Amino acid sequence: MDWYWYAIIAGVAAPWLILGAGLRNAFKEGGVVTGVSVWSGMAVFTTLIALLIGWIAHRLIG
Repeated sequence: MDWYWYAIIAGVAAPWLILGAGLRNAFKEGGVVTGVSVWSGMAVFTTLIALLIGWIAHRLIG
């Protein structure tokens, strides 16, 4: 698997690790639409960050 797949997986999983209880509360209090909105917004942001970090590391290492 190429480096960018690891970055995409990390970016999609990161909101659950970062937000934890806050994301669970968004699903409980706001419902599915609010929970998915919060998760997808964070997933897009963290995936872009993970791809940028992965790209920089890939360029530096080789």
